[in-house]
Amino acid sequence: MTAWIEQHWPLGSRVAASLLIGLVVVSYWDSLARLWRLWTTGFLGFFGGETATHGLPLLLVVAYLVYRRWREVQPVLDVRLRWGGVAVLAALALLWTFGGSAQIPVVQDLAVFLMVFPIVWLLYGYRLGATLSLPLWLMITAVPFWDALAPLHQQVTATASATILNGLGISTLREGFTLSVPAGDFQVNASCAGIRQLTSALAVAGLYAYLERLSTLGWAGLLIMAWMTALVANLLRVVIIVALGEATAMQHPLVSDHGWVGWGLFAIGITVLLVAAGHRLPRSRPRALSLASTPA
Repeated sequence: MTAWIEQHWPLGSRVAASLLIGLVVVSYWDSLARLWRLWTTGFLGFFGGETATHGLPLLLVVAYLVYRRWREVQPVLDVRLRWGGVAVLAALALLWTFGGSAQIPVVQDLAVFLMVFPIVWLLYGYRLGATLSLPLWLMITAVPFWDALAPLHQQVTATASATILNGLGISTLREGFTLSVPAGDFQVNASCAGIRQLTSALAVAGLYAYLERLSTLGWAGLLIMAWMTALVANLLRVVIIVALGEATAMQHPLVSDHGWVGWGLFAIGITVLLVAAGHRLPRSRPRALSLASTPA
């Protein structure tokens, strides 16, 4: 055992790697703490306005998946510093600095999150690093840059909802993100854009793709379908709420409290997607990993 450790964990590499990881944690502690607060507060206030409500439970799942994969490839790990990973890490540090100078916290959060991958790469090599870090990509759904898509989702939801409602015989006038029916007005604001359902759908689909060992094409197809499922579920929520408001002269309780409706439709939609389409997507063929076939 001692001989194996000395062969695969040279003292110099261990010390350098430990110092590098420690330096990253200390240097970017504020951004790491901000992500942690986002994930914990978002989870505790599940029906609140945060987009990363799934961040904390997903982090626990991803940590387990990485540990399980590490146990599988541990016999062939070749731990030493790779300067390519150091270069990528330095580029991300510059991106983080730019985000701070431009006062764009989300850029800093994204840069810190992406730093995980070159750290794994520089320690284990590209191929084994990619194998170990694949589950970590699921956490990108909990990094708060998805809010930038809210205006697009608001536009699509408002436009499609107005078309469907008019098709159902409910006279609907759309002005921007406002839907006006005879009984009253409905605002499709940012919290009604379905971004939380979108990120959750991508996380669930990505987890399914990883566990089922889907091919790259399978990953792409499932993620696209998950995106469409979240969009359609949110669209149905808006249509149902507006229709109920019109039918009850705005007196139905769901008009003012309808957060759970979106999540219910989301749960139904993502379940149908995985059951109906999941087993039809192409799988990848498992390949054995060895030190001899693992490039630096």
